[in-house]
Amino acid sequence: PFTPANPEWDNAAFQQAMALVAKAEAQDAEAKRADNLGGRFEILSIFIAIALFLFGVASLVRQERIKIGLAVVGGVILAYSIIRLIELGNPAGVSVGMLF
Repeated sequence: PFTPANPEWDNAAFQQAMALVAKAEAQDAEAKRADNLGGRFEILSIFIAIALFLFGVASLVRQERIKIGLAVVGGVILAYSIIRLIELGNPAGVSVGMLF
C-alpha cells in the first residue's frame, strides 16, 4: 500500500490511525477501571444495607440475647464497611462542605 501507485496510503496516515487506536484503548482501560470501582461501591452499599437491616431487626426483638447478638453482628458488618469505604477513598472528590 505504500507505493507511488497508491498515494492515499502513506506512513503519516498509518501513524495517525495507530494513534487513534491507542487513544481508544486508553479510554477503554479507564472505563473498565471506573466500572470496577463502581462495582466495589455497589457491593459496599449492600453490606451497609445488611448492617442497617440487622440493627432494625434488633430494635424489634424482645429477647435481650438475640437483640445483643444481632446488634453485634450488625456492628461488625458496619465496621467492615467503614474500613472498606476508607480503603476505596473518595474518587469523586466530594467534601462535607459541598453538602451544606
